[in-house]
Amino acid sequence: MSKYVDEYGNKKGWVPIGTKDNPFTGTIDFNYHSLCNLSFSSGYIDDQFKKENVNELAIGFLGYSNGILIHANFYEPIFPKITSLSSVDKEVIYGTACAINYGYVTSCSVLAKGNSGVFEADNLVFGTLVGVNEKQLLNNSCLNTINIRCGKTGVIGGVVGKTKKGSINSYLVRRGYTTIYCDSDVVVSAGGVSGQDEGGNFDNVYHGPARTNQRENFAIKSQTGGNGKIVAGGLIGSINGTGSTSINNGYCYSVISMGFADGFLFAGGLVGSNYSSLSLSSCVSQTYYNSSNSEFSGFGVVIGHNTGQVNSNVVYYIPNSSITDDCNIEFGNIIEFESLTLQMLGWPNDVSRGRWSKTESIFLLSL
Repeated sequence: MSKYVDEYGNKKGWVPIGTKDNPFTGTIDFNYHSLCNLSFSSGYIDDQFKKENVNELAIGFLGYSNGILIHANFYEPIFPKITSLSSVDKEVIYGTACAINYGYVTSCSVLAKGNSGVFEADNLVFGTLVGVNEKQLLNNSCLNTINIRCGKTGVIGGVVGKTKKGSINSYLVRRGYTTIYCDSDVVVSAGGVSGQDEGGNFDNVYHGPARTNQRENFAIKSQTGGNGKIVAGGLIGSINGTGSTSINNGYCYSVISMGFADGFLFAGGLVGSNYSSLSLSSCVSQTYYNSSNSEFSGFGVVIGHNTGQVNSNVVYYIPNSSITDDCNIEFGNIIEFESLTLQMLGWPNDVSRGRWSKTESIFLLSL
């Protein structure tokens, strides 16, 4: 894909399919083939930033989609750099498969390695698979090493950047390492699966290792003093909006590191901060924290900071010595990690490898 050329033979990089006024409405089935080294047109990005009537820039294989993308494996996409345009106050929405999804993204995967580069933008919504999900993501997985440099605001998810009210997110797997470098006075919300949620439904969500002797890592570092508001969650960064969010059968086993000395820092094993209505059912949280001391901070084994309503049913957490006694442990029950298996939680046997042979036919019928 890095050699994509236009009809005149000029190497220009990929231009997303589907615009806000004319979204993609068809079906693309890649039959599990890999799309290697997807890189995006710098000319297209520059043109969109110059348009005064464009408030958001959608970057992905699909830009705006009301259709179906299925069985696509994106291998080592190349992240664009937007720093030269940082003075323009426009939101950049990135998802390798689809920037803004109003349709279906099913049985797709993204493998992003260190040579994918550093994604640089000021106002960023970043999802390794999908930027913003408005409808349905099924049976998708991401194995990634993500490096992001953010100047003003950032919503960053290991699978999807932002999930909207009523969206359905089932059998999502994310394994990998994310490092976010921030300037001073930033507002960042980062999650292992979703950076920010506004009333979505999450079923069978996995953020963890392929083997139990590994942990996945979120590292958020300040470059200029470290003042700002930083929220991180093992599954979801922050939950806002008027919708009701549900997480059923969620699993997280990770490390969250925060290198900020000042500002507001919130981190939770499942959810960084909850300002809305949240329902948890059959979830497991084992997250460790490594953070500088901040006057305004909250770290919880399940939820880092909560001002909303939480309904919990069988939420298991594994306490650790890296957080204080006043964390939000009332939303869970202690259980030994070694006594749990994925089969006990109702997961398919091959979930940790991101393969869906046993469940895919069921979900395909639901399309």
